[in-house]
Amino acid sequence: MTLIVAGYSGQEFFGGTRYDDTFIVGDTLLSQYNERTHKRDRLIDTYKKIRAIPVRVWSPSFDSEGYFTDYHETFKSNCAIAFAGSALTFNHMLNGIQEHLGKLRYTFANRTYQLVKHCAPTAIQHNSAEIWADDIVFKGQNLPKLSASFQMEVISHVITRALKDVSGHRLLDRSTFASIQCEMAISLFCWEKRIHELYHVQLDLDMTELPCKAVHSIRKLDHGEIVVLGQTKLQAEAEAAMKEASVEVVAVERVLAPRSRGRKTVRGAKEFIRQHILEDIASDSNYIGGYLDCWELSEYGFEQWYETVQVDQAPPLGDE
Repeated sequence: MTLIVAGYSGQEFFGGTRYDDTFIVGDTLLSQYNERTHKRDRLIDTYKKIRAIPVRVWSPSFDSEGYFTDYHETFKSNCAIAFAGSALTFNHMLNGIQEHLGKLRYTFANRTYQLVKHCAPTAIQHNSAEIWADDIVFKGQNLPKLSASFQMEVISHVITRALKDVSGHRLLDRSTFASIQCEMAISLFCWEKRIHELYHVQLDLDMTELPCKAVHSIRKLDHGEIVVLGQTKLQAEAEAAMKEASVEVVAVERVLAPRSRGRKTVRGAKEFIRQHILEDIASDSNYIGGYLDCWELSEYGFEQWYETVQVDQAPPLGDE
């Protein structure tokens, strides 16, 4: 089980809020149902349910005679993906997303400069024997900006292919579909609008034809909106908690200093998840727990840190 809250972080200007950035906060416990004890066993206390994905854009190079020689990296951005559900399905998708977002290509086709997937037929190939004209120049003033919508098109392409892989060797029904189901919150920076955009990806079972197939849907969140992954029944409760965050956080800052870290929305999400983890600990359920994995994402990259849930909890082990 998982509990993750993702949403927008804003700055207040003259009574309004500009939502330039996003945040993601989640628990880190990985557990598994034990058929012998009929309880959940703790497996990993610091399992990474939120991942950073580097986005890289490459431009073609040509020799003095106009032949294509290679690509060189000209632009980079950041992306973060949080998931709840099947780790197997997500990790297979993640591999494809990392490859595709890391190899975006500029090309020239149909008399226009374009940004395409590295596997697109219009991408310039290494074995291309075509001579390129001198007036086709891959420089900033000619090239389209990297939009969040294009990045999501690439991710959607990967998800579609991955769903065929994870479901291709079985007949899907509601029971078998549950074993591969997952959902994601994806934060991308849009260089057209100069803001972060947040998307919610869900999987569903299409039963309109036989055999049934797994499909996905994508929804862009509105500014000020949040999404809860893993436990959708808590969506309304989380929304109410976030509205009261500015009042609640003032009291808890005196108890544990790290709780004051992050913007108001981040602090509200941290406190909401922390309280549910404490309730889970009290009931000895092992559905959620571990630590708080906290992310703030902006145009300049992201800041990530862990926080403890209980005052006497040992800090998470760092990378050796």
